[in-house]
Amino acid sequence: MISFFQTGNGIVDLILTIMFLILVTYPILGGFAWFIGVLCYSFLFKYKQKSWDEIPVEVEPFVTIMVPAHNEEVVIEDTINYLMTKLIMKTMKFWLLTTGQQIVRQKF
Repeated sequence: MISFFQTGNGIVDLILTIMFLILVTYPILGGFAWFIGVLCYSFLFKYKQKSWDEIPVEVEPFVTIMVPAHNEEVVIEDTINYLMTKLIMKTMKFWLLTTGQQIVRQKF
């Protein structure tokens, strides 16, 4: 077996040699793994779907969106505007859950 250290104790030599090999090969193997990851990423996302297919209303799933709100005065208006204008689902139920006992429900 290859030993880079000679301390007189075989177990210590083995542990130091393994630690040294890990220390030396880690950047090489890490760079190789990074390179393979870059290739996979570029090929997987090169042909990704650019636009979504329209789903007929008959088969569109019914979706319930529950938004818990506790001290959300600053951003709740933006959240509600986003949910009402940007989502294009035909069958959707929106619930705004407040911290009290009141639940505001609105169906679309």
